[in-house]
Amino acid sequence: MNNNYNCKHCQHKFKGNYCNKCGQKVLKKRLDIRFLLTDLLDKVFNIKGGLVASTIALAKNPAAVSKQYIYGNTKQYFNPFKYLLLFTAIITFLAVNVGAGLELNTPELQDTLQEESNTISLRFIDGLNAFSEKHRSIVFLLALPFYALLSFFLFKTPPYNFAEHLIFYTYILGFLNFLLLLFLPLISLVGYYGIYVSLVFSILSIIYFVAAILRFFNGKRWQLILKGFLTFVITDNITRLIIFGIYLALTNQP
Repeated sequence: MNNNYNCKHCQHKFKGNYCNKCGQKVLKKRLDIRFLLTDLLDKVFNIKGGLVASTIALAKNPAAVSKQYIYGNTKQYFNPFKYLLLFTAIITFLAVNVGAGLELNTPELQDTLQEESNTISLRFIDGLNAFSEKHRSIVFLLALPFYALLSFFLFKTPPYNFAEHLIFYTYILGFLNFLLLLFLPLISLVGYYGIYVSLVFSILSIIYFVAAILRFFNGKRWQLILKGFLTFVITDNITRLIIFGIYLALTNQP
């Protein structure tokens, strides 16, 4: 029986079920629903390179995952950009179609705010804060290049290039989006107190962020923490300015 195949991707001739040049899988029959579901489950739950395995690894040691990916072990983990975009898309879908805990301006909170202030400026601030909370996953996405750029200039050892910094922060922000997804049901359940749950999420995010930096870069501990804090604060303020501009444009504020 002839098991020689021409790769549909790179046209390389090979034997077996996978191209030994590019890794393309041989499809011996037409695509069907069963194949699509099997392929999806394989990519999500595959022990090596799957979504679940990568998420567990990122929860334990994001620096190790990033380093392995940077140094060439790209098959073991989920692609960082796909990882970030996946959870960004899920949370954005929930924000637009469900609301699922992303809207912290509950009726109770609105009543409280109304009692505290009726001024246009404070109502605008309240609306801006609610907009930022509702689109927090998009905020992460906007912040990504600024994190990588600032980090590139602040952290010199090891001498990672800009793309390698980008990989690191893509994994970090992707996992934080996953963490946010876990917090959404709790935020939705507690109503008015969702703002405090959101605060807990923010604190955990900072702890995760700093812990990852301490493991990923070399240097004195206090210097790494200081540089990490500067990266976080500067990027956060730049992103807030961008969100402010978007909110102004969407609300037609002067």
